[in-house]
Amino acid sequence: MTNSAAAEMTALRRAATEAYLDQNYEVAFGLYQQILALDPKAHDIYAAAGEILLSAGRFGEASPFLEKAVIINPRNTIAWYNMALTLQHLNEWDSAQKAIEAAISLAPDMPKFYFTAGTIYRAQGRHMDAIETYKVGLRMDEKDAEAWSNLGLALYEINLFDDAITAYMNALKHNIRLISAHNNLSIVLLKIGKLEGARRAAERVLAIEPENHYALNVLGCIESQCGRHELGISFLRRAIAADDDFWKAHSNLLFCLLHKDNTTLAEIRAEHEEWYRRYGARHARPNIVFKNTTDPNRRLRIGFVSGDFRRHPVGYFTISTLEKLCAENSFDIYFYANQFEEDEDPFVARFKAMAGDHWRHIWEIKPQTVCEMIKKDEIDILFDLTGHNDRHRLDVFCARAAPVQVTWAGYMATTGVPQMDWLLGDSIQTPEKDQPYYTERLYQMPHSFIAYTPPSGGPAPARIPPSIKNGFITFASFNKPTKITARTIRIWSEIMQQLPDSRLLLKFLGFGDPEAIHFFCEQFTAHGIRPEQLTFEPNAPHHELLARYNDVDMALDPMPYTGSTTTLEALWMGTPLVTLPGDIFPARHAATYLTAIGATELIAADEKDYIDKIVALARDPKRLVHYKENLRQQMQQSPLCNQDLFVPSFKDAIHHFWRDYCSNRP
Repeated sequence: MTNSAAAEMTALRRAATEAYLDQNYEVAFGLYQQILALDPKAHDIYAAAGEILLSAGRFGEASPFLEKAVIINPRNTIAWYNMALTLQHLNEWDSAQKAIEAAISLAPDMPKFYFTAGTIYRAQGRHMDAIETYKVGLRMDEKDAEAWSNLGLALYEINLFDDAITAYMNALKHNIRLISAHNNLSIVLLKIGKLEGARRAAERVLAIEPENHYALNVLGCIESQCGRHELGISFLRRAIAADDDFWKAHSNLLFCLLHKDNTTLAEIRAEHEEWYRRYGARHARPNIVFKNTTDPNRRLRIGFVSGDFRRHPVGYFTISTLEKLCAENSFDIYFYANQFEEDEDPFVARFKAMAGDHWRHIWEIKPQTVCEMIKKDEIDILFDLTGHNDRHRLDVFCARAAPVQVTWAGYMATTGVPQMDWLLGDSIQTPEKDQPYYTERLYQMPHSFIAYTPPSGGPAPARIPPSIKNGFITFASFNKPTKITARTIRIWSEIMQQLPDSRLLLKFLGFGDPEAIHFFCEQFTAHGIRPEQLTFEPNAPHHELLARYNDVDMALDPMPYTGSTTTLEALWMGTPLVTLPGDIFPARHAATYLTAIGATELIAADEKDYIDKIVALARDPKRLVHYKENLRQQMQQSPLCNQDLFVPSFKDAIHHFWRDYCSNRP
């Protein structure tokens, strides 16, 4: 380099540094480009240019500059760190991992490097690695409130709730105004049913930031969990208005709408279509072309997408069906898991075993990448098992990831996604007459939309109803408080008034919380029920929960969102219930199950019939004994639990979907 060129370089460097320090980044970036034209090996300038682009949110442009910096000088620690941050924003997690590990190897005493590594590991589903890495950084800098909050999030996501709460409290000890810690604390408290604490945490956020969308979302969920759905919806609409991209609040609103008294099918479809208009349409690929061979008789590749390949209602609904389907080897089957690695969950192990090398981890992976994965696997028919529930990946379905897309088992309404071709239901829950209220085409399975897998190794049903010993009837509902609406409380109270010595046991997660107990107790006492007639209990380990049915004469089915898993478990434990079907999909769960097991005498025609049937059964100990002795066997011998009957029908549905696609493709 000549003396004049060296002088020019020195002047350019000085000017660039001054511009950078004055936060005049555009000028600095222009000067960096001039320097690089003179000295293409100036790794520090590539690093500085990449840092400016990173700060400006221009991640795609930043990446090549930072990559060039570390190629020229692999010991440029800050370039490696900034590359990790850039790739993190681009959701390129494996590359981000390599970059941050390179930075740590060069500077192992930098706590912020470990905090970034923890976030990357968490996104990869490596939660234990994330937790240990956060802890390494926190041992160097225990006052970093943001890191404590992120550690809490990693702990929360693998259900270490008490440890997560401790981490959030540590975050707030170091920064009482850290909104993310308050929000995260409110979410974990909501998750474990501590509604009072969750409300306080959310309200602290709103005291700092009055329209914080996360806090408004939590308050909406709290009100919904107390059965105050109108108030819950108002909070959720505020959350949506506060952040146009907050799709989760809108999904929660949809869930709330399904539980609210008097919601119509038309309202449900309209709100789901609004969700798609706001959030789903941006992912649509209208000109997508598939090269899958349109032979109606060839072997098919089937994909299942869910966040619930675990011990969860969807797991109980699908695991035996999918095991049998995989064992028969009629299709090539792939699993796309939007969930964390939960190796201690026996259901996860079973799903992974049937998947073999067809298990795909899609947590925190952007929809375009998931679509590419599905395209590479040459999937013909893609099943959604989640709908709008937590951990859903409707963004992938909005992008039309496969030629045929079907929703099944995980959600009890239309998805509102026009790219979802079919909804797999049955003639009771999704009758043909309701087709106008679904964006999907309805397909009816012959007996039930699922074949139930009963819990294994649980307690046997008691053969004698407890009322024979107690001298009074014990009713129970183990449903979510969300389902116990004002109408449900009024009707249950009328039943108990006709049986003045009766008792009601309400058992679920939220019923260990003082706020929920106080609210529901007030609602029942306003209808003449004495407080001593009511027992509230929090959730329990599954074996204990099932055993508690042996202290119950009859289960009470809520409305409009009737019991699903709870209904199946009650029947399995020999505990009868009467259901009152409504107009919407979730209002007919119990009716489908009771029909499938041949117990249609327990399906009511209207409110009066519902009350009369329950009171008459409560006054008939012989019938109660009959149900206690026979319901489990009746279930076992019915189509509801018969995979040999269900799986051929399920395969028929798959072939129908594919033949329809082949015959209608232009």
